[in-house]
This record gives sequence, C-alpha cells and structure tokens, in this order.
Amino acid sequence: MPWVNGEPPRPEDRYRVIAYPRPATRAERQAGKVLGGAEESPCVFLGPSGCALPFAGRPRMCQSLEPSAAGECEAEWDQRSAALAWLPWQGLVEEALRRSGREGGGGGAA
Repeated sequence: MPWVNGEPPRPEDRYRVIAYPRPATRAERQAGKVLGGAEESPCVFLGPSGCALPFAGRPRMCQSLEPSAAGECEAEWDQRSAALAWLPWQGLVEEALRRSGREGGGGGAA
C-alpha cells in the first residue's frame, strides 16, 4: 500500500497488496498465471515493430510512456498510480481474478 500525500498507510494496511489489471507478460502467458517479478519479461502485445495495439487501445500506463535520456522509458502513470486508482475496486478485481482462476498476486495480468 503506497503512501498518499506524504502520509504512510495505516499499520493494518502497510503490507496490503493492491491488485490491478495490466497486460500479461510472455512469461505469464506461457505459465498460465500471474508471476511475481514478471516485469522482466516482454509484454504479450510487444512485437518486432513495437506495440501491436493501436495507441487508443493501449493501457493507460503504456500510453504515458516517454523515452528518457538513459534509453529507458518512464511513465507518468506508474504502478503506484494504478494501485491507488484501483484501490476502491478491489472487490471487483478479486471477483475477476476468481472467475479467471488467477486468484492472488498483485497486478492481475490478462
């Protein structure tokens, strides 16, 4: 659970995992489940020429990517932003994960 406006989360929420939807990685698609640390694997939509999705169809985080001088991309809409935005919807996310058979883990990959 991230800090908000410089305030730490309540002690009972300090280690709470907030799940949010995001595209699966190739490793997750192959394993058939959400994997911790899967960020090291390419997105399932990444092709030889870049993202296979039209810009309007890309997730918000991907739309906000901007290249940096170091050659890496930075996103204004990051994991923290996604977690806070999906916090009120945890019941819905948990139900979607349950229905898909992918219960548990943060950041439900689709």
